[in-house]
Amino acid sequence: MRHTKYMRTILVLTCCLALTAAVRAEDQPDKNKTTSKVVRKTAVTNTNAHVQGTHLQTRHTNTLPAVQSNTKFHSNTTLQSNKFHSNTTLQSNKFNSNTKFNSKVLHTNTTPFHTQQFHLKNGPNPAIASVKFNQNYRIQGSQNWKGQKYSAFKNYNSQWHDRGWWGSHHNRIMLFSGGYYYWDNGYYYPAWGYDSGNAYYPYDGPIYSYNDMPLDQEIANVQTALQQQGYYQGDIDGLLGPQTRAALAQYQQANGLETTSAIDQPTVEALLGT
Repeated sequence: MRHTKYMRTILVLTCCLALTAAVRAEDQPDKNKTTSKVVRKTAVTNTNAHVQGTHLQTRHTNTLPAVQSNTKFHSNTTLQSNKFHSNTTLQSNKFNSNTKFNSKVLHTNTTPFHTQQFHLKNGPNPAIASVKFNQNYRIQGSQNWKGQKYSAFKNYNSQWHDRGWWGSHHNRIMLFSGGYYYWDNGYYYPAWGYDSGNAYYPYDGPIYSYNDMPLDQEIANVQTALQQQGYYQGDIDGLLGPQTRAALAQYQQANGLETTSAIDQPTVEALLGT
């Protein structure tokens, strides 16, 4: 009897232990499941944090091009501003240059020159050689000069005659600065052969007659006008020498005239304001 009661007690304890073990076994998966959930949640959280960090980093990275873009914009703005300033300066300089040039031309065309009376030596200048007579001489390039006002240059040819011939063909023959000149249709010309003792001619060709002024006085006034405008730096001597002719050529080129390097009608009208 006692033995049976003991066995029953052992059986009950065994069942309790088995039931406890079963319960523990059943709870263990739930704990593992909970732990797994926690681990997964942590992993997801970390992943999200990493992803968010990546987005943040990406967003931060994306701001850099924007800054560079602004810098480029500022640089382009500066370049455009500098370019505009440079172009404005160039246009301004160009405008100033044109203004000066036009002012010079306008001054030449609109302001009459006041002629003067000069005290001249009225003789040859040893520093300026006389040209030599050339029977076949023609003024080079004159065939290309346009207009009737250049006809005297196109038709000019040197002539050598004695005093009698000149006197019978022209009623105005005058001595200027060491050489005799005859007057014909508004121009002075060298009278080659008129007087062998006075045959000094710095220039062989027509010289336009301005207001019936003596030839040497006219040349002196032309030299003065050229000097006032900065084309001539020589002496006012009343001689149409190489330096005066070079100044005339520069003036003619600057003012759109035929480059005759001589005192012609269009040049006198522009230079002296006639």
